[in-house]
Amino acid sequence: MQTLKTLWKERKYLFALSWRFLKEKYIGSVLGIAWAFITPLILAGVISLIFGKIAKINLSRYPLFVLSGLLPWMYFSQTIQESCYILLSSATLLKQFTFSPVLIPFSRSGANFLNFLFGFTVILPAFLFFKPSFICLFSLPLFLFLFFLFTTGWCLFLCWLHVFFRDTGHLVSLVLLFWFWLTPIFYTLSFVPLPYRNWLLFNPMTPFVITFQKLLYEGKFPSPGWLGLAILNMMIFFGLGVVTFERKINEAIKRL
Repeated sequence: MQTLKTLWKERKYLFALSWRFLKEKYIGSVLGIAWAFITPLILAGVISLIFGKIAKINLSRYPLFVLSGLLPWMYFSQTIQESCYILLSSATLLKQFTFSPVLIPFSRSGANFLNFLFGFTVILPAFLFFKPSFICLFSLPLFLFLFFLFTTGWCLFLCWLHVFFRDTGHLVSLVLLFWFWLTPIFYTLSFVPLPYRNWLLFNPMTPFVITFQKLLYEGKFPSPGWLGLAILNMMIFFGLGVVTFERKINEAIKRL
């Protein structure tokens, strides 16, 4: 609660930092923020060609199925990769200006979230054209907020950890390579043999990806089980991120 109060009290700095990080992402770029939807479209096209045409995964509107899971994955993976280096790259800001250090990871996650929302908004009409479910559409903002907190929790944890253990960034990049294939983004759980299917439930991204697939691709509200598991994962990882960040950040700043 103290962290949330701090964020509200210093919300002007939070928005300013988020906007600054977002602009830095596209400095010198010709297409700018258009890459927010160009990149997932290209990746979804490549995945659809490989698994839809060559591997013969038989799903109607398969590119849309891939996009429904790929869009949130890209926001999540990009944010936790960048989170490992944000305190090091923001050392000058932390030492010269008087604002709460928690604004740094929140603003980085917020900048990537704005980038994600832009690409998401551009592609959303394609989902609504095939599955126009307005009940699900109205529930999206709440679930997007839960997903933002979940991702920010990882960001809060990894940003200070990398200051103490400088191999964290390299390890995270390696883990993400395997994590992507173990997340049901381009396949459904029914494609996974039963002995291995339950193991995917231990993947904290699984309930979020499946919920997005339900809402966007199927036009259905997720089952209470998947929604409850997503909320539980958010509470665990956001809570872990906040608690460890508050305990370690002062020592981490001294090491910058």
